[in-house]
Amino acid sequence: MPFKKNDPNINRKGRPKVGDSINDRIRKFFDETEEDEESSKKCKRIDLLIKELWKCGKKGDFQALRYLTDRLGGRPTEKVEVSGDEDRPIGIVFLPQRLTPDEWMNEQGNRESMDSTTETEDSA
Repeated sequence: MPFKKNDPNINRKGRPKVGDSINDRIRKFFDETEEDEESSKKCKRIDLLIKELWKCGKKGDFQALRYLTDRLGGRPTEKVEVSGDEDRPIGIVFLPQRLTPDEWMNEQGNRESMDSTTETEDSA
C-alpha cells in the first residue's frame, strides 16, 4: 500500500516509549513482589511462576519441564542441509495458501514439464 499524505491510519505518535509496550508492562508486573502462599514470604512474581512450572514438571507435565530447560540453556541449534543435483540450482516454489503441494503438482501437470518451465524462466 503506497504512502498517502494525511492518511488517518498513520501512526503519528511513533513507536511507544520505553515502559509503554506490553513487554515492558509484563516485565514490570513480574518484578513486583507477592506473598508466597506456602511460605508466607514475599517473593517476586517471576520466582513464583518458575516455582509453579517446576511443580507441574514434577507431576509429569513435560511441557513445563521443556519450557524451563529451554530457557535455562536454550535449545540446541539444528543443522539443516539442503542439496540438489550437482549441476542444477535448487528451486524454490511459493504455493498459494489454498493449495497443498500435491494439489499444486496435479494442477501443474507432470514433473518434467514443470522443470522445463522453471529453467526457461530462470534463463530469461
